[in-house]
Amino acid sequence: TATQQAPPSVNWAWRVDLPNYWHPLNLDGDATWEYPIVDQTQAPTYTLRLTHKNPVGGGETVLASATFTNAPGWPFIHAVGQFHPSTSQDDLIITVGGSAYMLYLQGASLATGWSAGSPYGSGLYPGAVGPDITGDGSEDLAWIPYSWGHRLVNGGDGSLVNGGYGIAWLSQPIVAQ
Repeated sequence: TATQQAPPSVNWAWRVDLPNYWHPLNLDGDATWEYPIVDQTQAPTYTLRLTHKNPVGGGETVLASATFTNAPGWPFIHAVGQFHPSTSQDDLIITVGGSAYMLYLQGASLATGWSAGSPYGSGLYPGAVGPDITGDGSEDLAWIPYSWGHRLVNGGDGSLVNGGYGIAWLSQPIVAQ
């Protein structure tokens, strides 16, 4: 026999600010999504929080966070990969205003592995993460860190890879794993 079921209903709603090029993440590898939420209540200071959201009850748990004080622009996520050579988890490359940052999980913090100033912050598109071409144990990426050219970037330290100038690669959208 059939059992009558209640009609679908909205149990919770979530109004949040998200970085540009956001998507669900699983940086800690625990098979649940983290959502990159931006707290702009103290703008121009922005706090990026990786937040677990319970899909049933709507409860939230903040996994980790990083704060950017006096940021000249909104956060953008450009790449997700294994950039920090001493971690097995995925890491982020983001820009905030005129600077780029590689962030990795360290306890309840998103620690900065490296940062690079202008002109990295003018990067307009996500990067395409690839294998470790520099041999330093970190994934590398094809990116347009400047608004005028394609580059190969060492994910481990943010430096441009020699010979990676003027390549005909195009940045690709980030695909969540």
